[in-house]
Amino acid sequence: MRKIHLLISRIPLRRQQQFIASAVDATIRQLFPAKYAGLCHVYAIVGSNVLSIVLGHHYIPVAGLGVIDAGGGCFLEMLDNAAFNRERGGSFHCWIESADLAEIELIDFTFRHNAVYAATQGIKWRNKGKAYLWGLKSDLLLDVDQSKLPKVFPDGKVWFQKTDEGAIFIKKHIAEHMNAHIKITRHVLKRLSLELEIFLAKKDLS
Repeated sequence: MRKIHLLISRIPLRRQQQFIASAVDATIRQLFPAKYAGLCHVYAIVGSNVLSIVLGHHYIPVAGLGVIDAGGGCFLEMLDNAAFNRERGGSFHCWIESADLAEIELIDFTFRHNAVYAATQGIKWRNKGKAYLWGLKSDLLLDVDQSKLPKVFPDGKVWFQKTDEGAIFIKKHIAEHMNAHIKITRHVLKRLSLELEIFLAKKDLS
């Protein structure tokens, strides 16, 4: 892993985020082309693995409920907490948080798929497109009860809430599919390393 640490240290923070988010997404989409938009738990688990390895901090997958402003008075509502206990699943959300930084970071690599997910719910996505969500939790999260959510979210804000049921679900999923998550993580790291090498080679030659 020393090699990838050296590679990523040569580019600015924003570009680091872009490369990591792109590698995670491209790998999961390649492996699951028909259902990637519904695999927030895989994005969270694999993404937290990759972030911890590449950036040298501790990142964890988090599961719970979520509401995202789709624009035009519509919202993506992922509020089915009972879905964590159903085999067929349901509408919940998973994301990533840092666990050892002075201020908690919140990362969501599925954000680029909001329009796709909205379409499956019969909602037209009208909001500004973002490839991913990555920043301080205090800056990104609406800190209000679900019942008091505004009719229009401030730009860049989302409402996520971890739940006990979500924590049990994500822990169980990690334990039951550990080998698969490790393999996918390795695929992401190989892709990321190659993309960084190509980018830096072009930069050195320019």
